[in-house]
This record gives sequence, structure tokens and C-alpha cells, in this order.
Amino acid sequence: DSAKMAEDLRQEQDKVAHLEKVKRGQEESIRDLQRRLEEAETIAMKAGKRMIEKLEAKVRELEAALAAEAKRHQDALKSLRKNERRMKEMTFQADEDRKNQERLQELVEKLQLKIKAH
Repeated sequence: DSAKMAEDLRQEQDKVAHLEKVKRGQEESIRDLQRRLEEAETIAMKAGKRMIEKLEAKVRELEAALAAEAKRHQDALKSLRKNERRMKEMTFQADEDRKNQERLQELVEKLQLKIKAH
């Protein structure tokens, strides 16, 4: 009876030893997986930060281009208004010159009539 109990005890101890070995193997696997997960997270974070930095740089570049384009647009509008104003002035001056020429022509014709009459 004690031999059977000793055998049962030995078998239980073997099972416990085997389970401890399996447990240690699984714990080692868990630690390895955690380490690999942390490395992957670190790599992903660095890649994410680089991507964010690149996108922020692109945003700054686009904002600068937009500001430059807005300034060119404002300059073009200013130039357009200036040219329109100049065109109105020149049109007005041309009308005045035409009216003066007509008045002078009328005077010349009147004088020629007076000269013919005398």
C-alpha cells in the first residue's frame, strides 16, 4: 500500500514538475511576446511621429503657398483697379480732347466764314 502511495506521489510530482516546466515555458513566451509587442509599439510610435512631422511640414508649406498666392491675388486686384482708374481717366481726357477739337474746329470754321465775309 505504501509502495502504491509512493508511486502515486512520484507520478503527481512528475506531473507537477512537467506542469511547472510548461508554465515556465509559457511565461517565457509571454515575456518574449510582450518584449516584441513593446518593440513593435515603439517602432510604430516613431513611424507615426515621423509621419505627423512630415504632414505638419506639408501643412506649413501649403499654408505658405496659400499666403503667397493670396498676396499675388491682392496685388493683381490692386493693379487691376489702378489700370481701370487710369483707363477711365484716359477715356475722360480723350473725350475732353475731342470736345476741344470740335470747339476749335467750329471756331476755325466761324473765322473762315468771317474772313470770307470781309
